[in-house]
Amino acid sequence: TTTSFEVRFPLSIDVLVSKSRIVGGFDNELNITIINNGQVEVSKLELTLNVPSPLIIHGDNKWSFEYLPPGSSTSITVELYAPPTSIGSTYSGSISLSYRDDYGESHSESHPLGLIVVGWIDLIVYGQSVAPNPASPGDKISIIATVLNKGNVAAMYVNASIERSPILDLT
Repeated sequence: TTTSFEVRFPLSIDVLVSKSRIVGGFDNELNITIINNGQVEVSKLELTLNVPSPLIIHGDNKWSFEYLPPGSSTSITVELYAPPTSIGSTYSGSISLSYRDDYGESHSESHPLGLIVVGWIDLIVYGQSVAPNPASPGDKISIIATVLNKGNVAAMYVNASIERSPILDLT
């Protein structure tokens, strides 16, 4: 008696997302990379990005690729907007894949996507003044400046200090 069997090579698809922290009030670029780590060619690959409201995807949320050979990868760039009201929140989305393997079988899988919406702090210093100006050796001087946060969240626990210098005696 002869027994026949079919040898099948492993199939392995990985999904990498460039970041999980996005800034509220801004368009954020996310890079999504699909990697075929298996030994089987993948064809008719469809990727769908699902994110909950209030997050907004600029453009399509679905992409198609004709084939992805073993050991190769493909990437897409997505613009995602999070409103300022979502700062401090976390959201769960998903990346869904459907594809066919070399053996003609269809596969589908879903990969979780966690996103944290953070604020943006941009401190600038302006209006610096020194009194007296000019200062002479031995003079007591005052340095005054204004610090402005141009970001969209409060900059808490900010500390301003003057670096030590051989020409200044800090008091």
